[in-house]
Amino acid sequence: MLLENQMKPCGETILKLQKIEKVLRALIAKFDYIMVVIEESKNLSEMKLEELKFSLEVHDMRLK
Repeated sequence: MLLENQMKPCGETILKLQKIEKVLRALIAKFDYIMVVIEESKNLSEMKLEELKFSLEVHDMRLK
């Protein structure tokens, strides 16, 4: 979100799909298999960033 806010004054925009893909690429190794499940089972272009955050938080809580 910080990066997106810095890019707006320059006229650059980041698509919702690009944000989700960037978050998934930045995940640490313990999230590898949940990342694959999310990519395969959900339509990322229709997914909201909040949904992704919730899915990752739920997974993290289950690991603990």
